[in-house]
Amino acid sequence: MAELVASLPEYTDFGKLIQVKENQERLDHLKLSYLQGNTYLAIVGYIRLEDFARFTSQEDQRNDQIDAFGQRRIYLTGLKRRAVYRRISEGILRAHKDDYSCATPDHQCLECYNCYAYGGVRAIKDQQDALRSRFKPTTAFSIQAAEDALADEEEFHAMTHRDLKMPTSGEGASIYNLHLIRPGVVFPFIDFIFQPCQFDLAIYFETLRQAEKSGFGSMTSRLGTVSINCVGVSADLALGQADLLKDMQVNADGTVDVDARLTTGLEKVDGSDLRSKLKGWIETYKGKIFGGG
Repeated sequence: MAELVASLPEYTDFGKLIQVKENQERLDHLKLSYLQGNTYLAIVGYIRLEDFARFTSQEDQRNDQIDAFGQRRIYLTGLKRRAVYRRISEGILRAHKDDYSCATPDHQCLECYNCYAYGGVRAIKDQQDALRSRFKPTTAFSIQAAEDALADEEEFHAMTHRDLKMPTSGEGASIYNLHLIRPGVVFPFIDFIFQPCQFDLAIYFETLRQAEKSGFGSMTSRLGTVSINCVGVSADLALGQADLLKDMQVNADGTVDVDARLTTGLEKVDGSDLRSKLKGWIETYKGKIFGGG
């Protein structure tokens, strides 16, 4: 086990921390439990698209693009990734307890591990509580420029119905234009886990493994399956997105080269070793993990 990971506690009882903070910090009608603290673990890696994807936030009409770090890029928001990770994490825990009922967004118990990890809100009269997320995936930007990353070719317009007109503008209905992100596009990422423990990393790496199959596209389209690679972790990160985009190179064959400048200060972690311990840890800490969920 990596030295940095070995120095972390095996599991932290966040339920006990919540009780302490309830006594210390209480607003009139809203309890804010800040679990982040001052310690964190940053995970640096990259996501590579294995099939076509569509990352949208504007009524499914266009892929998310932004001018960043010298060129126009596709971006994958940290909120979208966190939503995928949370849903997968719920499924992992539910496989170990049939009556585990905590679910996003309709029934967040604010007492189980998943709520302590990803935060939550309970907006019921006289029970307006909130937990702040300890898991913070950041927005990832494509290494490739948007014009190279997008597939806007003739075959992707086969489903375009030019006879359908928008009522007011007279333009073709844009929702019928299928614009996709090409396989092979790479998104470097930085994820933060505040007040980390070894269990956090174990379930995180299992979540990444399952996210490779589920992807980050819509559940109905089944687009966006990926491969996810972890470059290393740090408890004192001195890197940013600009460094990742500069020091990762996508080769013609689709492989990714990571410059040694990027790995300096990062510690390599064996995700498979941590994942192998997850089932045993869930059984050991079951009473604390599931709380009132």
